Amino acid sequence: MENTSDVTNGSSDFEQEKDNIDKPSILCVDDEVFILHALRRQLRSLGEIHIEESCLSALELIKSQTFDIIITDMKLPDMTGAEFLAEVSALELDDVPECLLITGYSDSDSLESAINTGLVQRFLNKPWKQNELIVAVEDLLQKRILKQENRKLSLEIHQRNQQLNSTNKRLTRAQVLVDKYVLTANIGVDGRISHVSTAFSDLTGYSSYDLVGETHKVLCEKDTPSNVLKDMYSTLMNGNAWSGEIIARSRDNTLLYVDTSIEPETDGTGQLQGFTGFYQDITDKKRIELLSITDELTGIYNRRKLELEIEHELSRANRYQNSLALIVIDIDLFKQVNDTYGHQVGDKVLISVANLIKDNIRRSDFLARWGGEEFIIMCTQTALTGALSLAEKVRGLIEVCNMGEVGSITASFGVAEY
Repeated sequence: MENTSDVTNGSSDFEQEKDNIDKPSILCVDDEVFILHALRRQLRSLGEIHIEESCLSALELIKSQTFDIIITDMKLPDMTGAEFLAEVSALELDDVPECLLITGYSDSDSLESAINTGLVQRFLNKPWKQNELIVAVEDLLQKRILKQENRKLSLEIHQRNQQLNSTNKRLTRAQVLVDKYVLTANIGVDGRISHVSTAFSDLTGYSSYDLVGETHKVLCEKDTPSNVLKDMYSTLMNGNAWSGEIIARSRDNTLLYVDTSIEPETDGTGQLQGFTGFYQDITDKKRIELLSITDELTGIYNRRKLELEIEHELSRANRYQNSLALIVIDIDLFKQVNDTYGHQVGDKVLISVANLIKDNIRRSDFLARWGGEEFIIMCTQTALTGALSLAEKVRGLIEVCNMGEVGSITASFGVAEY
């Protein structure tokens, strides 16, 4: 039975200590012991009550312990209640307690001073009624809870603001980097440029001032195939994204190859507001590609490129049942030209023949140097009669062309239809 009693008492002490952990802490200061006991008895249901008989001992306790409420009499032997609360205020506590002053009617001047200086939040006149005391303390506790919540919210807001400031700094830095290194442009529904990045201006040589208000035509209309531009405009005006290659010219007339992706921008209702373009300079890549498919001497396509195009066009001809014709051109007695006049003169003849053919075939025809003094023209969607007519035209032009010190030359032709 004794063990049971001990366990029961220990459990009660533990529960009481647990209850006190979350209870408000109230400090009562008065030099009259019976008043302190009265305050403890009347307020014990509201929190953990601490009592001190002198202001000095109370101040020492406040330095080491946090209190939610301080209740003090106005008239104390070592100092007045107002002076005591002023000393508490001077401690500059991180968590300032709420203060209740108990006073007699004769203390009105001191009370008014204490209220005006913000030292006192509530007061009670002597003699007080218990319900008035409880209401006053509950009001102060509620006020303290609100202050604590406000302080917590203020701290959270401060932390969020710091996070936002940090994020804004990162975003600003990112925007600077994007502007500096990423080729972008904003375009209105009317197709006119409203903004370009610094990187865009650096590539094209045009300033933002030069480009804003202009359309893409100022950059790419001259060199980009018209069917590509038509497809781009049609796709975008239907509210769809477009991607492809465009060919532009910089301010100094340098040819630029640009991989382009343009996204439509809409408002909350789906109404088209404009477009954002993202660009990648692929000029060096295209130059390398062109070198790999271009004949170094004549500047026309080489055999490798021709083989790829023939394979592609044969596939198209089979799919759509179109005609495809090839014209093979071989300069007659070209070895004698090299042996008689030298290879430099021979090279000039090859260049002249390539330019003559290039200038007299259709845009859809494909010209390449097959090797040595041999050239091939691939004519898409062309029957044998059309290819023969073109071959005869080119043969006649070569025959009457003056090749400088070499004079006139002739060439042999072979024509086939697939």
